[in-house]
Amino acid sequence: MSRSTILSILLVFALGACAAPPAPTASAEQVQAVISQLLTEQAASWTPTFTAAPPTATLTLTPTFTLQPTQTETPTPEFTATATPWAGIDPNAILIYYFIVGGGDRKDCGDRAVAFSTGYLKTGDPVKDVETALTLLFNNPQPYVGGLENPIGPSNININSITLNTSNNHVEVEASGTVIKNKDDYCQWDRMRAQVRATANKAAEPFVVNITFNGKPFNDFVSGDH
Repeated sequence: MSRSTILSILLVFALGACAAPPAPTASAEQVQAVISQLLTEQAASWTPTFTAAPPTATLTLTPTFTLQPTQTETPTPEFTATATPWAGIDPNAILIYYFIVGGGDRKDCGDRAVAFSTGYLKTGDPVKDVETALTLLFNNPQPYVGGLENPIGPSNININSITLNTSNNHVEVEASGTVIKNKDDYCQWDRMRAQVRATANKAAEPFVVNITFNGKPFNDFVSGDH
């Protein structure tokens, strides 16, 4: 046997002597115990984590509102130029008087008054009715209406107060302002007095109206010798 062959055999035996003994085989009970211990350790060190749920939608109610009617003041009556002559006028209508100059039977001035309807009806309250009639009369600045003369039109007259004196059934009117007259027409004073007096008294029926103008009786203030 050659020397190299002998060395090879010795090397094989040497390696065999140095090999590690086979590892022991674990039983099923031991494996189960190790798994239980690992699970217990993992559970002790586990920190829970949470994921926030998306926010829940909330219902927003839109309030509803009921509109309340707006209170408005009673408008001041306004004059309408489409007034109607006496024929066919409602007997309860509030009237204003204008003049046909020279159309009467009088020998001095010869003027005739013509009644026009304002479109307003009497309420039965003489204070309110007189106020409506005179407000319409004094607020129309036109010197002529439908070809008829409005003698008080160019004047500037304000109503300060209207009251009812129940002791004598008189409606008391206090007014102020400025009366403007055509200086060349002497009869215009008469037409002014007649126009205001007829308009107020017709509205106040069956009461009588007394008018004070700038602290004096209207008939005295608006006179031919003023």
